Amino acid sequence: MDGDCNLFILMESERAKIPNIVRNDYIPIFIVKYLNERLSADDSSGGDVSLKSKLRKNGFGLFGTDETMWTDDTFLEDNIDFEGIFLLSNENLNYVGRTLRFAKEAYECFSLDRKHFGRYFTDEFEYPCLEMLYLMDVMYNLLPVVGYMMWMKQPSQIKYFKQQFLSFVFSPTAFCFGNRERSTRILEHFLQCIILNHYCNPDNKPELQKAKLLSGEILQEMVLRLIQEETYRANPDNYQIVLAMLEDVDIPNSVRTRYFSDNLNTILCTGKKPFLSAEEILRYQEQFAEPKKTIELEALCRMMTRIIRSAASSVNVMQIISDILKTTDFNWEMLMYLITIWIKEKESNATTLLKDRIKSLIRDGLLERNENDITSGFILARHCSLVASMVFSRYEKWFTNMFESQIYSPANDINTFTFLTDVLTKWLPNEPSCFLHVHATFWPFIPKGCRETWNVYISLAKVRISEYKEVEEAMEFEPNLNNPVQYEADMAIKAFEKNGRIPQNILKMWIIRRQYYLKELLPVILRKSSGVPLTDSKLRFIELLRREGKIPDEMYSKYKTTN
Repeated sequence: MDGDCNLFILMESERAKIPNIVRNDYIPIFIVKYLNERLSADDSSGGDVSLKSKLRKNGFGLFGTDETMWTDDTFLEDNIDFEGIFLLSNENLNYVGRTLRFAKEAYECFSLDRKHFGRYFTDEFEYPCLEMLYLMDVMYNLLPVVGYMMWMKQPSQIKYFKQQFLSFVFSPTAFCFGNRERSTRILEHFLQCIILNHYCNPDNKPELQKAKLLSGEILQEMVLRLIQEETYRANPDNYQIVLAMLEDVDIPNSVRTRYFSDNLNTILCTGKKPFLSAEEILRYQEQFAEPKKTIELEALCRMMTRIIRSAASSVNVMQIISDILKTTDFNWEMLMYLITIWIKEKESNATTLLKDRIKSLIRDGLLERNENDITSGFILARHCSLVASMVFSRYEKWFTNMFESQIYSPANDINTFTFLTDVLTKWLPNEPSCFLHVHATFWPFIPKGCRETWNVYISLAKVRISEYKEVEEAMEFEPNLNNPVQYEADMAIKAFEKNGRIPQNILKMWIIRRQYYLKELLPVILRKSSGVPLTDSKLRFIELLRREGKIPDEMYSKYKTTN
C-alpha cells in the first residue's frame, strides 16, 4: 500500500504481540487505539483539554468574546462545557488526518467492510468531536454521520452528541473569524445529514428508527432555541449565519418544504402555557396588530421571515394555519405574528387565501353551529383588517360584504342569524369598542322575524360602548384601553399638574424598576402623537425629569430632535 509506511510497520509490530489475530480484524482495533492514545491526553472527546483549561481559567477573551456574556444566563451556562472542543487543535488535526488517511488506504487496499469499522469506532471511541466525525465522513469516507447516529448504543453517548451539536450551532465562539470557514463547512454537512435522516429515513429497522428520533429531537430543539431571546442576544452575527445556513442547506425542495412546515408548526405551539384563549385574544386584538418590540419578538420574526421566503409557499402556509386552527392547544399570539409577517412578505397571495379561509370558517361554523370556527374566522378577519387594511379591507367593509347581502350572507335564515347574534352577544364583555361601533353602525341582513333579536344585541352593544366612553373620560387618556403604560404615563402627568413635583411612584420606579422606566414608560412620556402638540404640563414635566437626571442624554436629544 502507498500510505504511511511507519504506521503500517507500527501496526504490524503491535499485531505481532497478539496471538491468533489476522490483519483484517486488527486494522480497526489499531486505528481506534492509535487515535485514543493521542487524544486521550487531550480529553477523550478529541478536543483540546489545554484549550478548555484556558477557557475556564481565563474566560473567553481568547476568542474575542466578552466574558460577561457568560454570567447570569442559563442558556449559555448549559453549553459552556462544550466550548473549545468542537474542533481539533491544529496539532491534533494533522495527527488525526494522517491516521484517517492511513485507515482509508488500508481499507481500500485490503477491501475491508467499512460498516464493521464504523460500528467498532462508534462503540470504542465514545465521545468524538464534531470535526473528527466530519473528516471521517466527508474527507475519508470511513464513517457517515448518519451511520454514527444509528450505531450509538449508550444513552450517555447519544445525549453527548446531541448536546455537543446544539452547543456548536449556538456557540458564540465556534464561528469566530479564525475558525469560521471550518465551522461553517462542518455545520452545513451536519445539518444536511440530520435533516435528510429525519425526512428520508425509511424507518423500517430499530437502528433507523433511533436515528430518525434523534434527528427529530435535534431539529425541534434548534427551532425552539432560534426563537429565544437569549440565542439572538448571545451573538447576533452567529445567529444570522445559522439562519442563512438553514435557508441554503443542500436538500431537495420537497424535503425543504416539509422541514420548514414542521418548523412553523413547532413555533405555533411554542410559548408560555396556558396559552391565551380565543376570548382573551378578542379582548387584546388591537395589541397584536402593533406588538411591543422585544429582542425575542425580533428573533421570532426573523425566523418566520426566513421560512416564508425560503421554502414555504403561500398555499403551504395557509394549510399550516388551517391545520393548527383545528387543534385546541396552540399559541394564538404566534399565529398573529405569523399572519402579519406572511401578509408583509406575500401580500396579494396571502390576503386572497386568508379571505377565502375566513369565509369558509364562518360559513362552516354557522352551518355546523361551531362557535370555535366562527370565533377563529372573526379573529383572523379583525387582525387582517388591523395590519393590512389597504390590501385586505377595513373591518367595517369586510363585515358588510360578509353579512349585508340577503343572497350571500351565511346567516340569512332565522336559526342561523339567531345563533350568530348569540355568539356576538357572548363576546360583549371582551369586545373592543372599535368593533362594537362597526356592528352598531353597519347592520347585516336581518331575516324576517329577527329584528327584535338584533335590536337587543345593538342595545347591549351601545351600553358597552358608553361604558368604554365613561372610562376614557374619567381617566382622561387617549382611547387606547389596552395600553396600561400609556395610562401610567398620563396619570403621572396628571399628578404633576397638582403640585409641580415628580410623583412618588415615578421616583420609586427609577430606583426599583429602572429597566421598565427607561424602556417602557419614559419612551411613552417623550412620545409626541402625530398632529397633536405637547401640552404645557407635559412639556414642564419632561423638563423637570431632565433637570433631576431622570432622562438619559441620548433619549433627551432624540426627543428634542423629534419634537
